[in-house]
Amino acid sequence: MLKIARRRFGSDKNSRHDEARYFPSKAELALIIKHAKSFPHKAAYPLISCAIFTGLRQGELRALTWDDVNLHDPFPQIQVRRRADPWGRIGSPKTAASRRTVPIGPRLVQILKEWEPKCPSSDLRLMFPNGKGKVESTANIWNRIWEPIVRQSGLTNPDGTIRLRFHDLRHVAASLFMNKDRPQSESKPSWDTRAFR
Repeated sequence: MLKIARRRFGSDKNSRHDEARYFPSKAELALIIKHAKSFPHKAAYPLISCAIFTGLRQGELRALTWDDVNLHDPFPQIQVRRRADPWGRIGSPKTAASRRTVPIGPRLVQILKEWEPKCPSSDLRLMFPNGKGKVESTANIWNRIWEPIVRQSGLTNPDGTIRLRFHDLRHVAASLFMNKDRPQSESKPSWDTRAFR
């Protein structure tokens, strides 16, 4: 497994050029999901599961609304239409290509269905709002959810930094998409998240 040093919370703007990516094993992902499921912050499990199995950027997840998600269609999917910037302002995705439709599998559908009635009320119908129903901050996701869960999962370096950035989950999702079996329908995802329970 590739070993790398990670910076503490901050912008990833320049890190893509000076840091190698860390690709967690299935066992490590299973640990992250296990700890997320029992984590006190109730949004941790649905948020991290959604990141792993869709590849959405953190800003896209922070801006995601229940109107963007179809959980009841024969082929459930998420419409990526906007993103939140580091200051919580919602706007257009990074590029035109970032506007996309992402298919989701049955386990993630179930996770999101269970999360919906527990989700804090939000005038914007955000899927992962803060306790006041506003856009969750990147700092809160890092400090209150992501870093504690990664540490609980044992994914730390000798210097105490964590190995895995939240953004690295995009590469996990890409790997799942590339390695899945050919689906019977191109619109229907074929991977099974039970491997990570």
